[in-house]
Amino acid sequence: MGLKKFFYIMVSCILLITSISYASDTYTEIGYSDTSFLIEDLRLNDVDTLRYLRGLSGFNTSPALVGDLDGNGTNEIVVFDGETIRLYKDRNLQIVDSVNIQSKAQGNHKYNMIYDIDGDGYLEVLTLSKESRYLEIFEYNGTLFYNQTTIDLHPFISGSDAGQKMFTCKDTDDCFAVGSKYDVRTAVGTTNYVYAISFNSQKRLDWHNITASAGMAYCFSSIPYISIADYNTDGRDDYIFNFLTHATSTEMYLKAYTINHSDVNKNITINNEKLSKLDTTRVYSVNDMTPFESCLDTGKPNYFTSPTVFDFDGSPSNGLEIIIGAMEDNDEFKIISYLSTGEELDDYPEIVDSDGRIISNVIRANVFDESGENDDVCVLGYEEIDQRLNLLCASEQMPGILGFGQSREFFLDDDIYYNVTDNAYSYAKMIHGVQAVVNIQEGKDTTEILSPLGIFRIDYSEGDLTPIWNSPFIDPIYIPVDPEKSGRMDIIGVTQTNLWYIDDGYTKSGARIDKVYVNPTVGPTWKVNTSVEVRVQASDPDLDPVSVRAILYYNTSNKQDSGWSANFSSGTYIPLGIFTANVTTNTGVLQILAKDTSNSNDLAQTTIPFSVGVAGIEYGDGYSEIIINATEPGEVNITVGLNESGNIITRSVNYVATSSGLSSFLFWLVLMFCLGLTIFFTPMPLEGLESHKLGVLMFFEIFMIVIGSILGIVPVVWIITLSVLSLLPVGIYIRKMMTGA
Repeated sequence: MGLKKFFYIMVSCILLITSISYASDTYTEIGYSDTSFLIEDLRLNDVDTLRYLRGLSGFNTSPALVGDLDGNGTNEIVVFDGETIRLYKDRNLQIVDSVNIQSKAQGNHKYNMIYDIDGDGYLEVLTLSKESRYLEIFEYNGTLFYNQTTIDLHPFISGSDAGQKMFTCKDTDDCFAVGSKYDVRTAVGTTNYVYAISFNSQKRLDWHNITASAGMAYCFSSIPYISIADYNTDGRDDYIFNFLTHATSTEMYLKAYTINHSDVNKNITINNEKLSKLDTTRVYSVNDMTPFESCLDTGKPNYFTSPTVFDFDGSPSNGLEIIIGAMEDNDEFKIISYLSTGEELDDYPEIVDSDGRIISNVIRANVFDESGENDDVCVLGYEEIDQRLNLLCASEQMPGILGFGQSREFFLDDDIYYNVTDNAYSYAKMIHGVQAVVNIQEGKDTTEILSPLGIFRIDYSEGDLTPIWNSPFIDPIYIPVDPEKSGRMDIIGVTQTNLWYIDDGYTKSGARIDKVYVNPTVGPTWKVNTSVEVRVQASDPDLDPVSVRAILYYNTSNKQDSGWSANFSSGTYIPLGIFTANVTTNTGVLQILAKDTSNSNDLAQTTIPFSVGVAGIEYGDGYSEIIINATEPGEVNITVGLNESGNIITRSVNYVATSSGLSSFLFWLVLMFCLGLTIFFTPMPLEGLESHKLGVLMFFEIFMIVIGSILGIVPVVWIITLSVLSLLPVGIYIRKMMTGA
């Protein structure tokens, strides 16, 4: 039992050595798939931006979407141009294809996404208009852009009096829509409902009436989206949304629902209904439609936001939190957070409400010191009297003066006025969090704000917003995205008549070859039929994943080709296997190539000469680590460093370490840590040793340091450092032995 536990702990520890993450270069739905509205690496200023224009023939009120629809490695830009969906590619906005929306599905196409709904490997374009109950699914296979399916989402209705709707998908054939039957303009006095509907790639599956009160008006946020998260911690992701309703003739409530599919037939189950009184200080009359004006697609305030859901308070044990922005009255607003139980967690600011009207969605951001990475939230408001922007940010993980969650307002410089246009459509108020500049505030690189008015930097010390890029257009709908996969975000903007690609002019570099490991040593003649091991360290200045390739006996009929390796993180030593030097030659050539994922045709390459004879050195007699600077075809700058050690332990450690992307020393430290952890948690084989486990642990750790130094893995400076650090536990152990304390 002890040996099995020892083996388990060691293997588990070693498997945790490395992890790799990749950034998205698509924008497939509002706010990204996590509805965080947060991305990285947007570098724009008024000096180096390049603009590319394509006119639109129809009328557009929704953002563009970006995704690789046909799976060929190149992203398409999807634009809803009136009743036509158009596809473009690259910064020049080259037209790819287009398709018309059929008449029964036409209208204001506010609700769109890109998703592989049927699991066939192609991303489909899904669209639903406010005025229609028909959801259309389009597919582009590289040669044809066509209507794949039309789904009737009854009991939604069609017509000018149809209510607001929104939808999303969380898995193949697992999608969800929610919406009211009637528009708020015609709802009062009618029998109105809010319907929840499940559907797949072929048909509607189930529907549920989640409200059943005559004479009610229902309103969704003017920037509508559905969050997906395991809100009730049952192991399944929920659909989470909210809407505003007249509860009685004198009160209004903001309702948030979490909904899941209870079985394989996607039957709808309402897991929880969260009720929150929108305002406890002001009484609304049934005829007061002020909070509902944002539902009419005008420039009126966004009276409340759709929910953002994540672990806002940093306590996973109590589930996730819902965060919204909500107006307190016609010129004041707050951020409010709710626990998974439905109870209010906190509101921000604590005492005095923020002045102005909400004009944006809630975004995740990085603002407050020590609050964690992107664990803050912000919402943008606008003060009409002073004509200035007001960014309200909040944190539940960084306590304020009174010990509650902290909040802070940031205002645009009073000398600069930005008048929010009254006729701007809802998405023309959407904001995103970006990293546009290095802006160290309170010890962290704070988030910048991409808004329809430009990009603003947060000045934490002064409480200001500072413009770093001004939008050249009126009422644009911006999304930050990297459609060309360059590693840096650009901006795609849509106005009612034009499509814009705003580029920072940045292009990515190709891969480069840094080092080549060859065993046996390069220079001396190799003995015929000896094995030859090749490893290559390649990197990319933009940190794209890299792939390498080696060809032994290059340009001969006897060439041996490793083929392209899998993609590894930049800077990794990549093993290419074992070759055989099976032909004698004085003019042998080993060719090394490297590429990255963004510039697959831009190859770095170099050649290394070798010779093979009847007599010579063999595999294991020594190795060469060849330092190379090769970023262009044929470029060679080689420095050879030899290590003639044939020690099998050292070679094995070097091989495993470099294959893991670590240095040999760091890998040795990981092994020491795993060994210590294993000894500490494993029962001693002899009963008498259990009370001396600390001594046993120190003995083996010192033994590992000594062995590492003998093998040349542990540098001398670290031997001294570790020896000094070990004096403390040694002293504690000796004291225990002498005194028993």
